[in-house]
Amino acid sequence: TGQFKIEVDASDNIGVKEVKFYAGSTLIGSDTQGPFEMNWDTKTAQDGEVTLKAIAYDQVGNTKEITIKVKVDNTAPTGSIKINNDAAYTTSPNVTLTLTASDAVSGVSKVRYSIDGVTWTNWENFTSTKSVTLSAFEGEREVRYQVQDQIGLVSTFSDTIIFDATSPTGAITINQNANYTNTRNITVNLAVTDNASGLDQMRFSVDGGVSWSNWENYFSSTTRTLSSGDGTKEIWAQVKDKAGLISVSLKDSIILDTQPPAISNMIPQNIQQTSATLTWNTNEQAQGRVSYGTSAGNLNQQTPFNPNYLTSHSAPLSNLLPEVIYYYRITVTDLAGNQFISDIQTFQTASVPDTTPPTVNFTSPANDAIVSGNMV
Repeated sequence: TGQFKIEVDASDNIGVKEVKFYAGSTLIGSDTQGPFEMNWDTKTAQDGEVTLKAIAYDQVGNTKEITIKVKVDNTAPTGSIKINNDAAYTTSPNVTLTLTASDAVSGVSKVRYSIDGVTWTNWENFTSTKSVTLSAFEGEREVRYQVQDQIGLVSTFSDTIIFDATSPTGAITINQNANYTNTRNITVNLAVTDNASGLDQMRFSVDGGVSWSNWENYFSSTTRTLSSGDGTKEIWAQVKDKAGLISVSLKDSIILDTQPPAISNMIPQNIQQTSATLTWNTNEQAQGRVSYGTSAGNLNQQTPFNPNYLTSHSAPLSNLLPEVIYYYRITVTDLAGNQFISDIQTFQTASVPDTTPPTVNFTSPANDAIVSGNMV
């Protein structure tokens, strides 16, 4: 392959004038001085068997022709490499190479391998499969494969695979980490990572891992339906990466409460001319406020919601009018957002006390009159 030296030994009793060289029928060179030789660019010929011919001429025109057959090999070997039957991912550093190698002219001589692109194994005989161990670092790994033919031409081939030995990790949250919900339909947010092959699929369980939903494409947010019945509910999630590794069960819980709070013991207390205090109880922790006014159809005043969730409640009312019937109702909201509104009730503010003394005048007798026991 490339530049190849052709040499012949030619002699004559008078002297050799010239030697001409042919590849097949094509003149490829000549030499007029011994030693008779030339550099032949084999790339001008096709691969395969070629007849080389040399014709020697003496000083008077006598000739002598000789031929030999050679094989031209300008083409490096062909081959291929597949890691684990051309798989995209592996969870083990131990992989199997599937190999091919051929050379149409000179034939395959040796092969060798590199798993880091820098160092190579020793040249060895070709086999159609080869077991190698990848470097321990996760991520895309490349294996290179060289094939050498009998005259030293070398071809390089490679294949890549993603090595992933670590399952996905992360966490889930229900309804943005809320503690309560008043509906079975919830949103699950997933914060999961996988540093090698990437996230692929997810599945869920609402019964503690007894049964699971079908695997589905991974998304960072999804909607699910809790099991029926109020109480603490737990969601389990598993995430699978593209290499097939499955995370541990990721869990979060939430309290399902679909019932509104109940109100009892609605009692107006400390009723004054311009103020009063309304008290009541709820059967669960709740916030409450009072809407009130001077007619049932116009409860246009409200106390603020107590920011605390309590079971015993009180709401002071001020700036009331004396001796007026007030209408009121109570609204309570529990931790899950369930709301209950009471029926309208009434109370009357106290009257203004009478601080004006009575008037009195003598109509008889007159002032300074003289009186006795006899009727006049």
